[in-house]
Amino acid sequence: MGRIMKVKGSTLIETMVATVLIVLIFMVASLLMNNLIRGQIQGEDRMVRETLHELEYRSIYQPLEYPYYKTVGEWEIVLQQIGEGETIRIAATATRAKTEEKIKHSWNRP
Repeated sequence: MGRIMKVKGSTLIETMVATVLIVLIFMVASLLMNNLIRGQIQGEDRMVRETLHELEYRSIYQPLEYPYYKTVGEWEIVLQQIGEGETIRIAATATRAKTEEKIKHSWNRP
């Protein structure tokens, strides 16, 4: 008959090292996923910030009627004029409809 082969059992140290390696691999993977998701979320408001800068440029070089309303994707942008005469300040507020997240931007108009 065939002989039964004995398999050596692993020691406690080998088991601990393997466990630590597995935990480290999962920790690095979760940190990578977190950074990717955060980057995706921040990338979503980049378009709105660019639109705010575009509206700032347009308000300086082309007259706009205030209050000015514009919708960009899920975002609603409102421009309001503050003050009159020499010091005219424009305040822009972009609000995301789903989460009520707000981005505020303001500038002086010459």
